[in-house]
Amino acid sequence: MSSGNISRDVPIIRYENGAVESRMDRVISEEWLKVNLKGSLFSEMPVTPRDLPDLVTGLLFGEGLIHPGVVPSIRFKGDECFVEIPDLEPPAGLSDPEELKAFSDDPDRWTPEDLFTLMDAFQKLPSVYHETGGAHMAAFAVDGIVHWADDISRRNAVDKVLGKGFREGCDFSKGIILSSGRISSDMILRMVRTGIPVIASISAPSDKAVELAVKYNVTVCAFVRGRRFNVYSGADRLIL
Repeated sequence: MSSGNISRDVPIIRYENGAVESRMDRVISEEWLKVNLKGSLFSEMPVTPRDLPDLVTGLLFGEGLIHPGVVPSIRFKGDECFVEIPDLEPPAGLSDPEELKAFSDDPDRWTPEDLFTLMDAFQKLPSVYHETGGAHMAAFAVDGIVHWADDISRRNAVDKVLGKGFREGCDFSKGIILSSGRISSDMILRMVRTGIPVIASISAPSDKAVELAVKYNVTVCAFVRGRRFNVYSGADRLIL
């Protein structure tokens, strides 16, 4: 990583209603991180350069490569990260989607007011999104926001939150993931592997995400905006 700044000013020309103005504008920082696992390249991704240990921890946790009680060694050098995991052998069923187990039914846990209250608090977090419009946000919440993060990538934002919770020993089964971005199939698999049964977003799910959410009994609430939302799967966890 270079400076570690999460945003910077750049010169722009603003056109508005026939008027032209030269000014500075704030844009989000984008850097690239290579994650090496046991000497081989595991992942390469664009990142916003903060909370990077949480990002890498969450990536490993979300991919089913570590579980509570396992402490990976994470070392950064320049734009690379080097990871060593003691006795690397993913727990049975966590790394292979075909072996994952669906959540059991757990009805009557969340009300619409719960979702509206949490999403309202979520959107008021002091994210770099409010400076630049170029970031995604994610949070883990129970009665309120427990952990949150932002990043240029929506998946990275979720992984940072997973990493924060993993490092602090959170009971993920009691909470919900909030996201500002599209809910994709890889996010659903992360929910199953990490034991989080509910995800809510202000944006939309993909068809594959809905398919997997139904298969694994994950509650997906999307377009949570104002006083409305759509439920795509797992409605039994909601009091409607």
